[in-house]
Amino acid sequence: MSPIPAGAPPELAALVNDVRTLMSRQLGLSFAEVSERTGLPKSTLAHALRGRRLPGRETFARIIDALVPPEMGHVKERYMRGWSEAEVAVERARRPVPAPPPAGDAGADLAVPRAGGCGSST
Repeated sequence: MSPIPAGAPPELAALVNDVRTLMSRQLGLSFAEVSERTGLPKSTLAHALRGRRLPGRETFARIIDALVPPEMGHVKERYMRGWSEAEVAVERARRPVPAPPPAGDAGADLAVPRAGGCGSST
């Protein structure tokens, strides 16, 4: 499998690594075998486990259902919580970071006018 992109949110990278480990190292399954179990095309599985973007919740749930036995519901819940955390991280990463104020304007909008107004001599 290809490496997870360096810019991927850590939550997404961890989730994808966990699923990859479960699928290939612990269970010894190929994309073809997981495709058969899930009914998803191999290309969909490859995209879901590439780590470039978060797979849809339903797609991810189908993958986890195929990898984790029904009697291990607590493990499925942990993976789905991981998906939710990755979703939040991906959304956070998409938001633009607000630009800092120009150097000369630091605190300018916080100035409080003196009694009598600006520039008046009393």
